[in-house]
Amino acid sequence: MMITTIDPMRAFLWSFVLGLVITAGYFAHALFLSVFRPSRIFVAVSDFLFGNMILLFNFLYASAMTEGKIRAYTVFPELLVFFIGYFLLLRPCKRLIAAVVEELQIRLRKSVQKPAKTVLTIVRTSRTKKKTKSEKKT
Repeated sequence: MMITTIDPMRAFLWSFVLGLVITAGYFAHALFLSVFRPSRIFVAVSDFLFGNMILLFNFLYASAMTEGKIRAYTVFPELLVFFIGYFLLLRPCKRLIAAVVEELQIRLRKSVQKPAKTVLTIVRTSRTKKKTKSEKKT
């Protein structure tokens, strides 16, 4: 039996890719939560499901690359990429995204309120005209 370093090196390098996928998934998850601002129960359930999904990815990865064994050389790059992505990308971008989303919500609210006010004033004036016509008939 020949000992090679090709398989562990391949698993090591692919774990960086898995770390990028996990970071991108967490970024999308955090973006969804910051945009929609759901209830605490929904946040807890979605965090639980996201954590279980990551565990499933790690299990499938370990089954495929390291014959079902969790190795330190596969877990460390995943964590390294995730923490670098979290502290260098997610935290600064989260504030920026929150500001952009808040501005979009304000603009959307204004653009919807103006036509809604005109429609409501038209409906109210038509009702008052109908009432005055019905009062004049009697």
